[in-house]
Amino acid sequence: RGARGARGGFTLMELLVVIGMIAMLLGIGFVVYVSVLRTGEAAATRTILERAQQAERTYRDAIDLPYHRPIPGVNDIGGLLNVLMTHEESRMILQTVGDERLTESEGDWRLTDGWDRAVIYVPPAPGDNVDGYPRRRTSYFVSRGPDGQRGTDDDIFSYEL
Repeated sequence: RGARGARGGFTLMELLVVIGMIAMLLGIGFVVYVSVLRTGEAAATRTILERAQQAERTYRDAIDLPYHRPIPGVNDIGGLLNVLMTHEESRMILQTVGDERLTESEGDWRLTDGWDRAVIYVPPAPGDNVDGYPRRRTSYFVSRGPDGQRGTDDDIFSYEL
């Protein structure tokens, strides 16, 4: 009957080792899952910022407005989206980000990043900072990234894409 004699089954130590190994594998799997999820959200955010920049430039080209000049009457993302959604080509570009990212409520449009936070639009100079982001010669879009904090390493800018 071997070393175990008449007794069958596992010892307490063997069960604890197996449970420990399962817990370790689950922990590793969870870390990989979170990493993949964050990578997907960042990729979605980059796409959203690229499409917003493309839609804005398409509109500027259509009305022959140089990139370094502000769009008249547009100071923030809401104002910009209201203008872009009236322009057919720009609207078509923006709609490619999906209904969960481009939403409308009572005539006001909203664009959110991969973490469901509002995208920030910074019009071209001159003027003060916008939400703490400096104006540049041309406009750009910003996501505050997964931590939602301004000025941290995870911020994503359309001019870096």
